[in-house]
Amino acid sequence: MDGAELTIAHEFLLLGHHPDTGTRLVNPLELDCGAAGAILAQLALAERIALQGERVAVVKAAPLGDRFLDSVLAQLASRHTPRPATWWVNRLKGAGLRGRLLTDLVRRGALRSERQSVFRVFSLTRYPAGDAAGRHVSERVRAVFDGTHPPDHRTVALFAILDATRLDRKILHDVPRHVRAQRVAAIAQGDAIGPVVRKVIRSVHAATAGAAAAAGAAGVAAGGAG
Repeated sequence: MDGAELTIAHEFLLLGHHPDTGTRLVNPLELDCGAAGAILAQLALAERIALQGERVAVVKAAPLGDRFLDSVLAQLASRHTPRPATWWVNRLKGAGLRGRLLTDLVRRGALRSERQSVFRVFSLTRYPAGDAAGRHVSERVRAVFDGTHPPDHRTVALFAILDATRLDRKILHDVPRHVRAQRVAAIAQGDAIGPVVRKVIRSVHAATAGAAAAAGAAGVAAGGAG
């Protein structure tokens, strides 16, 4: 993989695909919501955004040097009136963000892109692991969950997005549900980050969870209709 640092959204999508088969572990719309929420969470960690009441406002417009983060930051800054986190999650999830992030992960070598024909009618694209990047992210998440590594800012934000999209249930499937839920909540809502950033991430968590729940319900309805 190239030397550029992965964003939290990249890490979320690595965890969202089975490393061997490349299949999605949650509904694709939930991945869309998670990727959008992860970008907002990282902008909060970088002290580029904060909450004004219930709305997300840019407090520092200086670019971060990452095209995904800077693109969203520019969109936020272009709004004369701040919008709630829910509005931004829904806007970003429909703008092809996940596809661009996946393409970038393939370019970096972290994922492979494999197209598969289904009944010769349509095709699916799977994203199995390309190198050890996803395994490293998974190991870091597990170490923080198990308490063998202290939670850092990035991993706290990542846990908030995993919880919001229910992806934590898939990657920590071997842990009893009540134990997993309590530990994930404790990490995501803990004191590893400052109060201002924590407030933004809680808002992003709620927005992502709401959008992901709606996306999951839409997926179930579509499946039932089919």
